[in-house]
Amino acid sequence: MNEYLTFFTNDGRFDIEVNFVNSAARIAKRYASISDITGLLELLESNEQLRMTFDEYPGTITAISIDPILNKLKLTVQL
Repeated sequence: MNEYLTFFTNDGRFDIEVNFVNSAARIAKRYASISDITGLLELLESNEQLRMTFDEYPGTITAISIDPILNKLKLTVQL
């Protein structure tokens, strides 16, 4: 996975976008390095239910998409 991301990214950074199910709202965009993205994906893979906390509210990640051409990682979350 890391080699794939490295090959396609130009500056070594990805835009991180979190969208909530049934909501047009979006958390502010963040940036992450390839090693940060790899660490996040490993964490999510080791977590059976794909759970994360957002501002102390538990959420379940319902979709993960990576666009290496646009350097974007998008998480869709059900709170």
